[in-house]
Amino acid sequence: MRYLEKVSKWVERQPDAIAVRNSDGESMSYGKLWEVSDSIASYILENSEDANPVMVYGSKSIYMLPLMLACLKSSHPFVTVDASLMKTRVADIAAQLSAQSLVFATVPVPAVTDMRVVDFAEIDTIAAEKKTVSSSSWANGDDLAYILFTSGSTGAPKGVMVTASCVDNFMEWATTIGRNDDERKVFLNQAPFSFDLSVHDYIVGLSTGGTVYCLTREVSENFAKLHTALEKADPQVISATPSFVDLCLADKGFCQENFRRIERFVLVGEVLTKTTARKILDRFPNAMLINAYGPTEATDFVTTIQVTKEMLDDSEPIPIGEAKPGTYIRIVDLESGKECATGEVGELVIEGNTVALGYYKREELTAEKFGKGELDGVAVRTYRTGDAAYKDEAGVVHYRGRIDFQVKLNGYRIELGDIEENLRKLDGIEQAVVLPHLKEGKVAYLVAHVVSSYGKQGTFADVQEVRSGLKELIPDYMVPKKVIFHDKMPMNTNGKIDRKALEDNNL
Repeated sequence: MRYLEKVSKWVERQPDAIAVRNSDGESMSYGKLWEVSDSIASYILENSEDANPVMVYGSKSIYMLPLMLACLKSSHPFVTVDASLMKTRVADIAAQLSAQSLVFATVPVPAVTDMRVVDFAEIDTIAAEKKTVSSSSWANGDDLAYILFTSGSTGAPKGVMVTASCVDNFMEWATTIGRNDDERKVFLNQAPFSFDLSVHDYIVGLSTGGTVYCLTREVSENFAKLHTALEKADPQVISATPSFVDLCLADKGFCQENFRRIERFVLVGEVLTKTTARKILDRFPNAMLINAYGPTEATDFVTTIQVTKEMLDDSEPIPIGEAKPGTYIRIVDLESGKECATGEVGELVIEGNTVALGYYKREELTAEKFGKGELDGVAVRTYRTGDAAYKDEAGVVHYRGRIDFQVKLNGYRIELGDIEENLRKLDGIEQAVVLPHLKEGKVAYLVAHVVSSYGKQGTFADVQEVRSGLKELIPDYMVPKKVIFHDKMPMNTNGKIDRKALEDNNL
């Protein structure tokens, strides 16, 4: 596995350099990282057969990364499960794994009573044994590297199977983004390791000899502690959701003057609004802002574009860019299945060398979403994203929201993302989410949730001003009936806006 080879070279070159650090003050060197992961890999090989998945349960312990490396070294895919998940969700994931699967738990784990649990004390003991494994046992090619469980439409999480070659191909490209020197960077890691956004941090971070600085959830969600933690981290690369960066930007002190080393923002997972982009470019004039796009099913992100101030003066939303090498973005008409013409909106289909193998033990769903294709004479996998997009004349991809964020109201088919984008054009509106209010399974009306200069106590007059402003931009039938004001948007454990929490506040 080329990823492990890259990390091993840094272990040889700088064994005492810090590979991982967290906001609790714990750290681990490259030499220790490799030694610990070898010992744990040896244990996995001795105690687990047939490449069974291994659950890695916890949050931001410095042992999370060596545990994940140990799985790669032993050809057992890791299943990262964040400690913040509800007990029922942990049980759902555990039920899909083999009863013979090992569970490494850096904190006490619920709901896996039928599985062999290795607790933190035992992990510590195993790590001290200083056993080694041969590179012949490493994951390679189409061996599974990891399985990430994401929300499923049926309510049960579905596991995305990402191969070793997917990781290697992602690494080869992602390590080139925004780099013009060989300096080893500090990568801020805020996303849980159960969220694909974190893949960028530890794949790019460790393969380039950098330090992965992990923010605990307590710090990420505590405004008072966040600024102090960021100062201690002193990062050069921030890969996060726009919502998390919005939280950072709420502090006026989050700027280039106080964080001189920040040189790159890679934002992914949500729509990057012009409001957020403008704040970043104004406050960090020396930093590069990258807007990225990609689902878990394609090993993190597959398109990027550098955002400029000139781009923000355009009437169109910020595009998601062009595909990485080894990937082709196809925009497909939903009815005919044919590739759309330039400027025509259709479903975004990813074809390339980082597309996952499919869904774990979900053959029917895999057959529905994944397929086979050919790119430059090489066989590749394809994935139907369920996202709406179009390409412009230059081949740049423009995201237009989820296909399933399309609703029908009073006979009109409405794109919720369209309304959200126009809400953000109004003075004073910083964030916006539009949701349908259902009555007996049918859309009765639309509700806009906004963060604005009006604050949480938006008056009736404020609501009317928002609705009047929208009527200047979109047809009357698209204007939400209700407008609910928030001081800030609720965020889920992945750092994205929690739409479910907003749905519960629709009434």
